[in-house]
Amino acid sequence: MAIIAYMDESGTHGSETMLMSAWAASEAQWSKVEERATAFFLENDVKIFHAKEWRGGHGDFAGWSMNKKAKFMDDFGALINTTTEIGCTAILKMSDYRMHYVNGVKPKKLQMDTPYGLCFRAALAFVAQAAVTLDAWKGEQRTLNVIVEQGHKNAGDVQRLFEMFRHELLERYRGCLGSLTFATKLNCLPLAASDALAYGSYRQEENLKPNVLANHDRSKETYQHNCYRLGIDRDSLISLKADLMRDDELARTSRKRTC
Repeated sequence: MAIIAYMDESGTHGSETMLMSAWAASEAQWSKVEERATAFFLENDVKIFHAKEWRGGHGDFAGWSMNKKAKFMDDFGALINTTTEIGCTAILKMSDYRMHYVNGVKPKKLQMDTPYGLCFRAALAFVAQAAVTLDAWKGEQRTLNVIVEQGHKNAGDVQRLFEMFRHELLERYRGCLGSLTFATKLNCLPLAASDALAYGSYRQEENLKPNVLANHDRSKETYQHNCYRLGIDRDSLISLKADLMRDDELARTSRKRTC
């Protein structure tokens, strides 16, 4: 069984919060998402969903009333939550990153992770564990493929982190990690699901007031409790830094011995 995780980020323009959101589901479930979302977008005369355009009332959302925008997002959220299997948002506070990860002594040989990279690693670890353990896919031979929104300046480093994660897996699980690819919402509709989650998570983390208030009864299906917050906190960053420095020392020691 092919399991696919779609990922998108938010908070990349100098804000305190950096995050990466992911939705994971089987290939068959994603086919249902595409079928339902295509019909839903057509019904609302939306060609491509971008959370920023929805928020600002631009593009396909130009001229929409506040209530129409709110209902669209609620209905889209219900569609995603009831069709996909599980989701997460990995959240990093930039003040913690500066204080507890990049501050002080730095490795001489190994590369430190960017905030984008740390969020990707956390989201990848979560969806990989879900792919292996969830009862929904019990008894199936599973392969996890990951698709990331392209365009971020640090996206090129994701391939390195993806292969590093594969290498660190127990040998019996390495074959479960499939491919990593990059795509845009123009040619990959399911990325809209991760974009919507990343947008909502960012505003919540930044304590921003809703710019669109609902004037209708919100569907209970919008909240399925199948999406998790992954906080990359102080202790996690200190531990990651310690592991990196230890590995850096081992790498330098090994190099000296071979010279």
